[in-house]
Amino acid sequence: MDSEAVELQDSLKIAKRYGRALGASPSTFVGAIRSLINEAAQGQEEMGQGTAFQINRLMKGQTLLACLYFGAKTFYPHKLKESPPKSGVLEIAKYYDPFGLAALLGLIYLYKRVKRLCNPEDWKFLSESFQRSVELGGQLGLRVPSIGFGYGILGAAFHYIGFGSFLSHDQKGFREYRRHLKMKNLWFDPKYETGRWGCTSVEVGSAIMVGMGLGVPVSNAYLLAMSPFQSLPGRLEGEARRFLQVRLWLEAFHKKGSRPDDKDLVVTVPDTAVLNQILRFADELMSEGSKIQFLDKGRDNISMAATPELFFDSNLNEHGGEPPVIRSRYSELPEAVRDVVSEADFEQFKHLSVDEIVLLVTQ
Repeated sequence: MDSEAVELQDSLKIAKRYGRALGASPSTFVGAIRSLINEAAQGQEEMGQGTAFQINRLMKGQTLLACLYFGAKTFYPHKLKESPPKSGVLEIAKYYDPFGLAALLGLIYLYKRVKRLCNPEDWKFLSESFQRSVELGGQLGLRVPSIGFGYGILGAAFHYIGFGSFLSHDQKGFREYRRHLKMKNLWFDPKYETGRWGCTSVEVGSAIMVGMGLGVPVSNAYLLAMSPFQSLPGRLEGEARRFLQVRLWLEAFHKKGSRPDDKDLVVTVPDTAVLNQILRFADELMSEGSKIQFLDKGRDNISMAATPELFFDSNLNEHGGEPPVIRSRYSELPEAVRDVVSEADFEQFKHLSVDEIVLLVTQ
């Protein structure tokens, strides 16, 4: 085995430790994501009944509902306008294709998890960049079919999960890294990261993808396409090719505010009208930032004024103009959480979903 391969194995071991430091992902999220990944692999364009049941359970506490609603306003405003969720809030989840929804669920959970681990001042910088990249990757994926929405958001933003892990462990080192990226005008710098932390943010992200339920094939494709050792892009196929396109587009946006060079034959360049649309959106997002910031939304952002489409549903009107809240039962909590939260204490939490309660008591 050559020295480069040994170094890669060592860095992957370190990356897994950084990934584990974020804690185990809730089984309800992982199960739903795996179901969606399986459906996507089978070529299904919409989620099945079993998966819909799992997603509906996740939307109980309304935090996920808020993120998916404002995510739809960001990526699918026409669907929200033309097909408001009149038969139930689950319709909002169905705006997304199975793989795109799986990717989005993973990012939403991890974004909120990492936020709890980071210093608020440093998180402000990280969250702004995170939000911009998710939106840029999503809009790029929607407009370039050979990328796709799910691969667009994962490829553009998942290394920020690695950033968050580095920041939570090494505040001073990450601040220095942040200045380095700004000075060099880089998206991320794998060599710098390996020198400082022993692995890259991409490797941390790749390790977390597996634990989040996105699967080994997706994780390996992401790692291969984003690897600094990748020198033969034309040979990549399938999922790795999708991720590599995202990487080349994002690098071009950061370095010169333009499309990738023609020599990058792996890149599918859309027609002039769509290309100009992408470039205008990227320029506006880079200069002004995210306007909606859907990843930061929560239950408090749901109201008649802010989310009017939700209140078209007759089911919501039956609840006095408020979105329905299905209260969690104490017996649904994992045993480890019941050891911390007594049944009496549970009264103050029962309006939250099981996963929100788990997050609150384990952060």
